[in-house]
Amino acid sequence: ACSDEEAIGLLEQAAALDPLNPEYHFKIGCMMELAERFSEARTAYRRSLEIEQSQPLVWASLGFIDARMGDMVGFIKNYDRSMEFDRADPELPGAVAYELYKLDLVDEAEPYLERVEEMAPGSDIYRLLQVERAAAVGDMELLSKLSRQAIIDDVSARGGFFESSVRYLIESAVALDQLEDALDFLDETVPDFGSPYRSGVPSKVSFARILSEPFLVSTYSAEEREQYAGDVRLYLENSGRNLDLSRELNIILLALEDDGDQLTRFYRDNVLDAFTFRGPRQIERQLFSLDLGKSLLEDSEIRRKLTGWDTALDRTRANVKKYLATPQNQLATEPT
Repeated sequence: ACSDEEAIGLLEQAAALDPLNPEYHFKIGCMMELAERFSEARTAYRRSLEIEQSQPLVWASLGFIDARMGDMVGFIKNYDRSMEFDRADPELPGAVAYELYKLDLVDEAEPYLERVEEMAPGSDIYRLLQVERAAAVGDMELLSKLSRQAIIDDVSARGGFFESSVRYLIESAVALDQLEDALDFLDETVPDFGSPYRSGVPSKVSFARILSEPFLVSTYSAEEREQYAGDVRLYLENSGRNLDLSRELNIILLALEDDGDQLTRFYRDNVLDAFTFRGPRQIERQLFSLDLGKSLLEDSEIRRKLTGWDTALDRTRANVKKYLATPQNQLATEPT
């Protein structure tokens, strides 16, 4: 097997020999994206589209890169272009609705949700968006109900839905003061939820537990913290090249070890520069509500970065609202 750099080199050689083959440029973009070299990925995707415009997957990939680089208007524009070339895939409008709900732009998300409902009512993507909408509007009772049903139905076919449903169940349970009931439900419904890291093998259950962990750490006994810390170390060794997952596991491990100073250093040195356009990932934001996580806010560099992120997020919301308020940029209710 060759390294990522070797693979990129081989693809670049192939593209030099056949420069009008859009597939090579697309694959280069995919490899750059995996390496988190987003500017280079964007360049490669754009080159592929210069050669052949009718590539919905490439338009969507370019939109994803725009989102990772903080350009949400570009994200929407490119996903809308993707929908021009593929009018049958509900995942495309679903992706836009999902990100708009994450930005708490509920009204702006609705036309995209309606498009998904027209294409695929009752589908996993439509149900996922119903969950995300409940979270965005803060309806904890509905969020709990929808999350429980998704877990019962074992919605694993759609990547990330099961895991986010578990996290939302825990989040809503904390808000409703029903955590013990939610954990009893998970023990009955989700095998291995109580010992998700022990095998050291990544799974949907362990991913779900990772997302939920910030809500749970403070409930552990000293013995449970020690046990989970050992399990997380093993799991971390098997996390491979997934940089986001590795960062989250290290945060969990330091939280379990109750090492506030090391957590602050790790967060400052390894997390701040990895923020997406939404800023810290959900697991990191949740830490700030915990006693251990609050110590992060005592660090001036972390406070400065978070303040800058909050300002950028407000600007992003304003830019998206302005863009989608223009009639020619609004999604038609029915696909044409």
